[in-house]
Order: sequence, then structure tokens, then C-alpha cells
Amino acid sequence: MYTQFTPGPWFMEGTKLHGDPFIHYWVRDENRLSICSMVIRDLSGQLEEANARLIAAAPDLLSACEKALKEMRDFGNIANWPFEMPYSYAVTMNLLGEIIAKAKGE
Repeated sequence: MYTQFTPGPWFMEGTKLHGDPFIHYWVRDENRLSICSMVIRDLSGQLEEANARLIAAAPDLLSACEKALKEMRDFGNIANWPFEMPYSYAVTMNLLGEIIAKAKGE
């Protein structure tokens, strides 16, 4: 399956217009094109702002997971483990693979 993403970096912006009871959050790419938007009633806005920041970090998080998995695989190949790979190492590699597949819709 081929999945194309809007390339990062992505940024989060938020605003509340005077007299408007809603807070508007946008996640945009570097060209200021909208990736997603959220409009919430102004209670505290903390949860929604945190969600917008997490969405904005998605391309960086995916890239970090891919790099970490590659490094772990490369190290495992270089190390030629003289014994079985540590369980936690294998679990972490599997988790990274699952996260990457989920992000790519695989």
C-alpha cells in the first residue's frame, strides 16, 4: 500500500476572537496549508491544545520511530548477538513496527 503524507514540519496555532465563545486550533504545514482544525467551546482548552500539539508532532514522531527501528535493526545485524536478543529489545522493535504500520495505514 502506498501512503502519501503531507510532509512535515507541521505547526499548531490557536486563537480566540474577541467575543467569540470558541477557541480555534489549526495544524498547518510550513506553507500554512491546513492539515486539520478544531473548534471548541472555551472551557479550558487544555485538552484540545494538547491534542493539536500531538497532531502537529506526528510527522516528526513517525520519522523518529522509523529511524529508531532502522538503528535497532542495524545494530542487531552488526552485533551478531552471541546469544538470543534481549526480550525488551525485540518487544521494542515490534512495537515500533506496529506504530509505523498504524501511521501508514498498513
